[in-house]
Amino acid sequence: MMHPPFSPGPPSGSYEFGEAENQVFRGLAQRMRWTILAQVTSLVAGVIAVAVTVLRMNATTVQVGAVSMQVNGVGAAAVGGLGTLLVSAIFSGFVAYFLGGSAAAFARVANTRGEDVPNLIAALAAQRSYFGVLKWLAILGCVLGAFACVLGILVAAASLSR
Repeated sequence: MMHPPFSPGPPSGSYEFGEAENQVFRGLAQRMRWTILAQVTSLVAGVIAVAVTVLRMNATTVQVGAVSMQVNGVGAAAVGGLGTLLVSAIFSGFVAYFLGGSAAAFARVANTRGEDVPNLIAALAAQRSYFGVLKWLAILGCVLGAFACVLGILVAAASLSR
């Protein structure tokens, strides 16, 4: 027998979600796992792209003030592109890691009996951690993006002045 949505649990005072609610939690956990797969794929693709680009780079040294950088013929675009790929790959790894914890916690809500409310609270706490990490990664991404733009302009200016 299926419980109506959000029905009270057994009279013991604990709340137990019905099968309809458990299906919602299972579906959420499954979609999170697909998102994790996409993030891990992005991480691997970014690392491979950076490695291939670095291995194929015919490097020359560009001096920008006290900083010496090695870039190829496309100069600032290569530095910016590699930096973007690497940062994106690292961010994808962090997102996948924290989303994995959240997905597992929501799956526990659906797959256990007698502990639905504590498991739900733990799942929401894991989700809060995920969004906290996402917030800081977005802020860090903006800062690194601004730094990369300035660095790219400096490298381009230095390579033009030669």
